Amino acid sequence: MRPRSGDLETLIGRPLAEIERAVIEATLARHDGSVSRAARTLDIAPSTLYRKIESWSRAED
Repeated sequence: MRPRSGDLETLIGRPLAEIERAVIEATLARHDGSVSRAARTLDIAPSTLYRKIESWSRAED
């Protein structure tokens, strides 16, 4: 599914890391927190997703 151009307007000017986090968090929410299903949807390994989530919690400390 390709985003509509109007949807992209809200992303322009935001840091890529912020966009990535927003997409990952929305995907996790859509899959009720299931990392394996979210990873499958995002076409990444679950270990990659766990690493990204862990890096966010370290950054917030």
